[in-house]
Parts: sequence; structure tokens; C-alpha cells
Amino acid sequence: MTAFRILREIYKHEYAILRAHSGQCQRQYLMTLSRWAEQLGTDPALEHLEPLIVQTYIAKRRAERSAATARKDRNQISALWTYCAKRRYVEQFPTLAQIKAPGRIPRGYTAADVSALLREALRKRPPIRGTSVPAHFFLATLIRCCWETA
Repeated sequence: MTAFRILREIYKHEYAILRAHSGQCQRQYLMTLSRWAEQLGTDPALEHLEPLIVQTYIAKRRAERSAATARKDRNQISALWTYCAKRRYVEQFPTLAQIKAPGRIPRGYTAADVSALLREALRKRPPIRGTSVPAHFFLATLIRCCWETA
């Protein structure tokens, strides 16, 4: 077994270093572990890496927050749990239910955005290299084609 039994310590002293997590990523993981600690009433430790215990936390998070937040928490705990299982700190690997969450809604160009692109394209006067086609004609046509055909 390891010298640390608390998941926060395993994360900070091993997992985050080995995975080269950025400061923002580390804050996200530690926030997930803090939220889990609030529910447990103690810091999550290796003995808390049981499917029922983790799934209870994830279900509570899903009830309080969005599906995307619950999925993030599930994925982070699962990744740390998998690391602990590979290092043989725990005997079993995670077996948690998947969480379906919608992805980000794509943001398209507005009419004002396309209008600004067209104005800029129409300022380009020299011909396109190797052709006699003026750049403003080609670029404006290309932008209009993209806008109309989505």
C-alpha cells in the first residue's frame, strides 16, 4: 500500500505530476475531491473507491448540477481510481455508469460577422497570385458561398 491513503494527496503528489496537469486542471480535480469530501463528511480515501459510494456522489451531483458537471466529476474520479488500481493501491477498477450530457452548442457567425468579413474581403485589391482574378472578387464570392450553403 501507499504511504498516503487520502485521494487528494495521491492526486497532488503523484497523479497530477505524472499527467503534467495544468494549474486549472489541478483546481478542477481538487474541487471535485472537495465536493465529494463535503458529501462524505471526510476526505475521500482509497476505501471510498467503491462503485456504490462513488455512484451515490455522482447521482447527487447530477441532481444538483448539470449533466456535464456530473460527467466531469465522474470522469475525474474514474481516472484517479484507474490510476490507483493500476498502481495496486486498490483491488478493483472503476465500474461506473456512463453519463450522457449534451456537448457545447456550436456558435455560428451572425449576419453582422459575415458583413464585417465581406467588407474586409472587398478591400483586398491585388489579384490572387498566379491568376488575373482580383482578390476582392474571389474572397467575397467564397464568403457568400459559405454563408448561403452553411
